[in-house]
Amino acid sequence: MLWNRTFDKQTMEIHHTKHHQTYVNNANAALESLPEFANLSAEELITKLDQLPA
Repeated sequence: MLWNRTFDKQTMEIHHTKHHQTYVNNANAALESLPEFANLSAEELITKLDQLPA
């Protein structure tokens, strides 16, 4: 079976508004209790993963 290599608009909207947005919301909520990390960009956070609490 070959997979469709394109995604339609509805699939992308569902992915962004439901799936991806949940990760963003949860990350933002977790960062509220970590003010020293709250204003960092995603790229900066990635470089400091070893400093974040588990």
